[in-house]
Amino acid sequence: MLPRLWDYSNKIFELDLLLAALPDKSLAYKYKQSSITNTLLKGMLLHMPSIHALGLSIKNNPRSWHKLIGSDQIPSISTLSRRLEVSDIDSLRRITWSIIYRLRRNKVLSAQSPSGGLMVAAVDGH
Repeated sequence: MLPRLWDYSNKIFELDLLLAALPDKSLAYKYKQSSITNTLLKGMLLHMPSIHALGLSIKNNPRSWHKLIGSDQIPSISTLSRRLEVSDIDSLRRITWSIIYRLRRNKVLSAQSPSGGLMVAAVDGH
């Protein structure tokens, strides 16, 4: 189900292109920022309650995650945490706004909704 959701989201929001455009602040890292963000987004779509739970899921089901991410190598929990510390927040914010813009343009979100057009996001405090 998740691969179908990802394919649909890719079709509508062009997520792969947006993630590929994320800048890497250092070339010394083994994993690109787009790979880290891709892993975290898919963990969020699977309703992982925390980064720790995501790490346990990756550790306990590596074959599933290899298939889900489409890579031979999966970042560890410590790699995810370290890379989040140096992520370019402005680029992630631009991606979020482009998705919100597309949702509003497609009339999925509107200012007349009960939320008043407000968006909510949660950040794991790992």
